[in-house]
Amino acid sequence: MPSQHPNSAPMALKITKREKPEPRWTADPHPLNPEPIEPSETLLRHAFAAHRQGKSREAYDFCREILCAEPQNVAALNLAGIVTFQLGETDQAISILRKVLALDPLHAAAGTNLGTALRARGNHGEAERVFRRVIEIDRSDPESHFNLGRTLQGLGRLAEAKVIYQHCLTLHPDHSRALLRLGNIAVSQGRYADAQTAYESSLNADPLNAWAHYNLGAVFQEQNELEAAERCFREALSCNPNFVEAWYSLGVVLLLAEQPGDAISAYLKALDQDPTHVGAQMNIGNALQELGSLKDAEVAYRKAIAMAPNYEKPCLNLADLMLEKGDPRAAVELCEQFLAGNPGNTPILALLVLALAEAGDENSLHRIVDPDQLILPQGIESPVGYQSLDVFNDSLARHILNHPSLTYEPAAHATRHGYHTGELLDEAKGPIADFEKLIHAGIETYRRSLPADPSHPFPARPIKDIDLRLWAVVMESQGQQDTHIHPAAWFSGVYYVNVPDAIRADDPAHGGWIEFGRPGPEFHVSFEPKVELICPQEGLMVLFPSYFYHRTIPFESSEQRISMAFDVVIHD
Repeated sequence: MPSQHPNSAPMALKITKREKPEPRWTADPHPLNPEPIEPSETLLRHAFAAHRQGKSREAYDFCREILCAEPQNVAALNLAGIVTFQLGETDQAISILRKVLALDPLHAAAGTNLGTALRARGNHGEAERVFRRVIEIDRSDPESHFNLGRTLQGLGRLAEAKVIYQHCLTLHPDHSRALLRLGNIAVSQGRYADAQTAYESSLNADPLNAWAHYNLGAVFQEQNELEAAERCFREALSCNPNFVEAWYSLGVVLLLAEQPGDAISAYLKALDQDPTHVGAQMNIGNALQELGSLKDAEVAYRKAIAMAPNYEKPCLNLADLMLEKGDPRAAVELCEQFLAGNPGNTPILALLVLALAEAGDENSLHRIVDPDQLILPQGIESPVGYQSLDVFNDSLARHILNHPSLTYEPAAHATRHGYHTGELLDEAKGPIADFEKLIHAGIETYRRSLPADPSHPFPARPIKDIDLRLWAVVMESQGQQDTHIHPAAWFSGVYYVNVPDAIRADDPAHGGWIEFGRPGPEFHVSFEPKVELICPQEGLMVLFPSYFYHRTIPFESSEQRISMAFDVVIHD
């Protein structure tokens, strides 16, 4: 089924960047004094007591009563800012906390609270400035460093965030949440061994950290260690039985382990906690389809579509179900209906190609997958600063082979008998920075080459902004990439850094070549595909629509085949 393919799976796990809920607010400590005190002090005691009991509205009313008499009471203002935020009035909380700092610029607790509110509001840049000011007030406070690290991570400045988290750990070596965040950064960079170490350290510091158990399980799943992943998800649930994502991910692992009945039970638990969880509802259909209950699976998929009409994966699975039932025209109609409201959606375009081919609609099919118009091979020249293209490629190869994220057969990718890196542009240096410039030049060439057809579903996709993602693949003998698409991208490319001598243009078996057009065996189709084959050459860049199914044909060689792949992602 399409949902089981590592690159198109609707149940494919995304490493969660969230973590165990943590105290967000720092209230001023107020000593309890049995001696007679001022009326405002009595009210402040009541306000703090209500806040501790979770009675935010009552706490706010006490603070308001104090502030009517003493508008500059800093303790009451700070607590009012806290409870106002907890009541969902973020803008008002920010205004109140700014007033605290205007009255007392060294009020570190109010600074922490203001930074937290700003971050929640999405004002990460201003939150960064506030947290840096809090650190200036007290450089020995690990929480201030942790908060700054979270903000930098939210800004996508992972290298800086990593340094701040590490400094937090010098102040507090057992800071479980900082260790958890370091693990999340490692995951985003494809450094799964480092992530595992960080999550295990987080659990040593806090064995009840449900998010650390959960994220560790996700790392094991990424490496196809399903038993270890299941164990971690169950540990997360023992810490928090209402952990929706842990129930969902447990279902994913059980389905991958060919236990569809148990998977359905886990998905139902997730839906008990969150009836809007479309992934759980969709994967119930997936499990039912695997059990052969096609009618019930269709009902489950249609429920998921009703829950999220613009989410492509339930539509993708329902269309494949129509193919399994022998009704390709129904699959075509489903895809076309979805594309009418979501033009250019990559996974649906890929399924539409299969449905048209299965229905025998050659004219419509050729228009969408015409290789002469939509696949562009182009050679590149050596960048400035390198004596030759060979020298440049050697520099790229060294960078790739020494990259800390290089992982053997990661489960979420199509590489077999080979290694796969994480994101290479997070810290683009040396040859990677030079290669990025070549990619951008190739992108412009490709965009100019596209057919000027406003009705074509690929070039007609609206573009507001694009993002670039880059990784590398190192294959050994019998290395291959299973058939896949790039579901998150608009168009993609591959560049050949090192091609073994055994991969030849005159090889009738096409070992090591890239092949376009053949769907994977998980789809319910019977047509004989028309394929396009390209022989790799060092210095060759090939660009193509991300919805084109493609694979690498296995090859025999004692040398490594090194390639770099990239995605151009549209921000709608």
